[in-house]
Amino acid sequence: GTREHAYGNVSGSRRILFVGDSFTFGFGVADDVVFAEQIAAALPAVDVVNLGVNGYGNDQQMLYYREEGVRYGADVVVLVAFIPDFHRNGLRVREFPKPRLVLLDGRLLESRTPVPSIATVLDEWEARREHTFWVLESCGFVLRKLRLARQGQAFGEQGILLDAILAAWQEDVRRGGALPALVLVPQSLGRDWPGHDAIEACYEGSAEELGLPCLNLTEAFGQGTGADGTSSFYDPVNYHWTDRGHGLAAELIVAFLVEQGML
Repeated sequence: GTREHAYGNVSGSRRILFVGDSFTFGFGVADDVVFAEQIAAALPAVDVVNLGVNGYGNDQQMLYYREEGVRYGADVVVLVAFIPDFHRNGLRVREFPKPRLVLLDGRLLESRTPVPSIATVLDEWEARREHTFWVLESCGFVLRKLRLARQGQAFGEQGILLDAILAAWQEDVRRGGALPALVLVPQSLGRDWPGHDAIEACYEGSAEELGLPCLNLTEAFGQGTGADGTSSFYDPVNYHWTDRGHGLAAELIVAFLVEQGML
């Protein structure tokens, strides 16, 4: 973002808050190109707060809203979920140590509090001689392959965890007096990416069960793919949205929020 925002909505303007990962943060594009900034420019009477953080999974997005986002007194809170965030929820390390949420007797708990330091994690790896495995896990590759290969129990467990995370986030948002909404961001390969369909179904199923308004951008972004398989919406080097991708996202999100009566 390009502006500072005070806690609490003292201005009286309608305030929208976005939580998400690097797509929401705007990785690879200028500040004023990010979809949240484009929405703010298009709707000058609306205050838009962007709390996207590179690499966050839905678990961290939920916790970040609980610890920080609720302080902004937003009227609408939108969780922008990148499809691979589904796998990030099961990681203990992704570039840095992260929270790991688990379900115990139907309750969502943090398995490691506080989150260990990098030095502590490195000491653990040294003691267990697991350097290679855990470095790969931090990038998501090994864990994703294992889960897609087993596709049954592990995938189902991740789906149950996702249900609990979204339910907890929605409860926090409503308790804070705001309206929640979910936006799904497709992987750059769209439904050609392994497991994409199944993960979409998990998010959409959770949203339906919770009565959570959900906008799935997969179809719209698939229309930008050319005959050579490249997309005008995704940068071929960093696999994030281009300027055009952010523009499309801004347009579709505004239309969706208007349709839902949130704007």
